[in-house]
Amino acid sequence: MAKKILVVAEKADVGRKIAAALGKNQRRPDGAIEVAYKGRGYVITWAIGHLLELVEPHVYEERYKSWRLEDLPIIPREFRYRVAKGKGSQFKLIKALVKSSEFESVINACDAGREGEGIFGSIMKHAGNRLPVYRAWFRSLIPSIIRAEFDSPRPGREYERLLDAAISRQRADWLVGINGTRGYTVKSGTLCNVGRVITPTMMLLVKRERSITDFKPSKYWTIEVGFKTEAGNYSGIWINKSKKNDEPGGHQNSDNKKDDKPAASRIPSECQAEKIQERVTGGTGKISEITKETKNDNPFLLFDLSTLQGEANSLFMFTAAKTLGIVQKLYEAQILSYPRTDSQHLGDEHKDEVRKILNALKGNGFAGLDYSKCDVNLPGTRVFNLGKLTDHHALIPTGTILTGGSEDERKIYELVVRRFVAAFNPPYKYLSVVVITKVGEDSFKTTGHTTVDLGWKAIYGFTGKDKPAPVLERNAEAKVGEVDLQKKQTSPSSRHSEKTLLDNMKNIGRHVADKSLKKVLRETAGLGTQSTRHEVIERLKKGEFVSVRGRLLVPTEKAFFLAGVVGDEAVADPAYTALFEQELEEISKGKGSLNAFMQKVQSYTRDMVGRAKNKNIEKQTFGSPKGNGKARGNSSRKMGACPECDVGHITENDKSFHCSQWRKGCKFTFWKSRLSSFKKNFGKAPSSTEMDRLLSGGELILKKFSRNGKTFDAPIRLENSSKRGWGISFVEKTQ
Repeated sequence: MAKKILVVAEKADVGRKIAAALGKNQRRPDGAIEVAYKGRGYVITWAIGHLLELVEPHVYEERYKSWRLEDLPIIPREFRYRVAKGKGSQFKLIKALVKSSEFESVINACDAGREGEGIFGSIMKHAGNRLPVYRAWFRSLIPSIIRAEFDSPRPGREYERLLDAAISRQRADWLVGINGTRGYTVKSGTLCNVGRVITPTMMLLVKRERSITDFKPSKYWTIEVGFKTEAGNYSGIWINKSKKNDEPGGHQNSDNKKDDKPAASRIPSECQAEKIQERVTGGTGKISEITKETKNDNPFLLFDLSTLQGEANSLFMFTAAKTLGIVQKLYEAQILSYPRTDSQHLGDEHKDEVRKILNALKGNGFAGLDYSKCDVNLPGTRVFNLGKLTDHHALIPTGTILTGGSEDERKIYELVVRRFVAAFNPPYKYLSVVVITKVGEDSFKTTGHTTVDLGWKAIYGFTGKDKPAPVLERNAEAKVGEVDLQKKQTSPSSRHSEKTLLDNMKNIGRHVADKSLKKVLRETAGLGTQSTRHEVIERLKKGEFVSVRGRLLVPTEKAFFLAGVVGDEAVADPAYTALFEQELEEISKGKGSLNAFMQKVQSYTRDMVGRAKNKNIEKQTFGSPKGNGKARGNSSRKMGACPECDVGHITENDKSFHCSQWRKGCKFTFWKSRLSSFKKNFGKAPSSTEMDRLLSGGELILKKFSRNGKTFDAPIRLENSSKRGWGISFVEKTQ
């Protein structure tokens, strides 16, 4: 009787899809699936993700149960693995199958990437496999692609270098994380999580907070002029035609968002602004330029996990962990595709599947969407790009319609469906009009846009918010009417939300100066992976390194302390991950070796531990040194010197901002109820970032507050009233 071939997939649903692609199959008593394909017998099982994990230090030596500096660094001679909790029965099954005499070989059908190779390799080694290994490498679960791989699987030895890279990544992260965390925790007296992903993620939050605290607003002025013509009235903003919008002055932060007032419209001094105002008042201008252009706005790319988590955080205030939990449930119900993906594309081979999914959605009339313009072969579509596929394709609906489900599940499902349908709709087209009016030597810019075709935006219910430009003729005269000079100031970047933090982790290359390292980070997963980023954010919350304020993530004093302790370590810098990934890529290509890489990591680990031992670190009491139980740390944050006593600093709790010296008699308190009253009276209140600036003694322009039915921009500051205490007051204009 001919021997069979064992197949190990990474997940149960992939195993089932492989079996379905190969032919008629049946479940065996041991839980595996048996199928005959082209005269050969196959038995398919799966790994449930990472079945094996590296053991804790105390497994090597009992003394490592206690955290002591003298025991560091911990560098095992040979790394040991254990079966992950709750996965023992599945490992026993795979081990029994590997040892069985019914098989002649085993096919690795785990995910097509480094981690998939590592999962399979660790299982085979721990199970004592002696069968010849072959590799089925597919990024799509289209049946024809699966069959093609099984028709000619490649020898497993071709992927040995990729396995070395996977092993290197796992062991290096263990060494740096275990030793860095223990070293700095023992030395400081409080839990200090150190790792290649968690530390630079925390630094992103701390650096953003520092940039907000240290921000010095710059004043500038703008001039808006009302023009009167025979064709109608319009307004224009003064611009410096020699200055481009992306020159210094158009503030741009690491979220790739520019300030609302580009550099070209900013006048740097009040004197210059008043001179312009004087020059143009009562004058007559001439329309010197009219530019009309039809522009396209392409649909969003499909979702990967991080972009979906970010969107759900922005729209519904879902945490990344909550969104993943919902998507995982919908995936297990075969309603959505595999969620832990970092790709936003599909391969050309998915076109037929996409058509079927669109037809299924259309047939159910999901959400009343218009499917009439959907076209899989739409010219210029960015969806199908084989070169940008990673281990998995984009997160999409499967065509199985969600019926019932919780409100949160429906919200996530609708997000995915709308994004998917919109991706196959035409671009949003609009007519852009730019008018330049010259008044003597001064230029004023007027912009307008009119929708030509809603395209994909119709899927989101967009009906068109047009701002038509007046119908004007070149060289026509325009009389100057009202001249509005406004004093404004620049504002700092906003604090991170989970959405912007996930985006910065994914695109961590923004924070690296070296161009070659930027390229490495663009070509890899960034900081962390789709499977781990939410876990990193949750660890920062649970470790009391970050507090949550609405959608915003605010680093605590504990985070600032840890940043001061480990901020100078290479592991805190995203460039470390870039170099790390660069070397792993070299290993996978056979240009580097596991041993040489691990020697470097061990050397860095020894040096890091040495620095931790030699640093003069004052003991802190934010929480339990080993992190056991709930941390006791104070999550307050320094926000500037106290304006009343000038000795303490301002801290915050749920009800107020107050002075750290309150026990010593300082009475500074700003009750948060004042913000609610202010909002009730004026339609809005200062944001968290704006309150920081006010509490630091500064003034700011509160934009678009309401009074007597009119909307204004006005300067505000904190003032102390003998009757009511500290509150917000408007700054009177001086004549």
